[in-house]
Amino acid sequence: MKTTMTTTTSSLSTVANLSHALSTSTAFVKVCGMRSEENIHALMQCTHRPHALGFIFYERSPRYAGTLRDDYMRTLATHIPTIGVFVHATEEEILENVQRFHLHAVQLHGEETPMFCYRLKQHLIALTHHHNYTYTSPPQLWKAIHIREHTDIMMVAEFDSVIDCALLDTRGKEYGGNGVRFDWSILDSYPSRTIPFLLSGGIRLEHSSEVHNALLRYRPLLRGVDINSCFEIAPAVKDITRISTFVRHLSKRVS
Repeated sequence: MKTTMTTTTSSLSTVANLSHALSTSTAFVKVCGMRSEENIHALMQCTHRPHALGFIFYERSPRYAGTLRDDYMRTLATHIPTIGVFVHATEEEILENVQRFHLHAVQLHGEETPMFCYRLKQHLIALTHHHNYTYTSPPQLWKAIHIREHTDIMMVAEFDSVIDCALLDTRGKEYGGNGVRFDWSILDSYPSRTIPFLLSGGIRLEHSSEVHNALLRYRPLLRGVDINSCFEIAPAVKDITRISTFVRHLSKRVS
């Protein structure tokens, strides 16, 4: 069954809201790996809902979202920031999806290099001059850093002045959605003073107090969390009640 959504705000304002939410929210929450229109609609009806939604454009993922309707995604993008997740995609593929779905940010979740990120960033900036592009501000560029050992976090420094946000995820068998946490004490060695970051990997509802403590300890650079497989009923089908409860708990604790 297809769902409909009435446009109430402009895409331009939503782009600005992504930057604003990242810079001002005390507990930014991104829900990644969504695909079902009904599931998304249910989440959007919640009083306590996330600040952004992530859509995976990696065909090997069980949460692949490339089959979503263009018109649905474009309308959704006027209500909440949408972030496209890519793994070893070409620049052309990424830019095509940004324009097709009106994505507000690109999240690179593979082993993409700083040079690739730099080139892509220039292309994203150039989109603001394209006649088919909706926004006056370029989409943000996020980069996942895969953490297993203490030294892995030092990779963040290589992306200084290139990315808008780092996402620290646990290195596992798959590129995301492994449901495993890394040792958060590694955050003591976070090497950048300019790149904000989100925590990801194995975060569950029962971790809300630990997330709260981390947000207090590592602010202002730690802006929030990315949640995915630990809030699912099945791959790409989220437990709406658990997500809403998690967002409510964080907003109460950190406010």
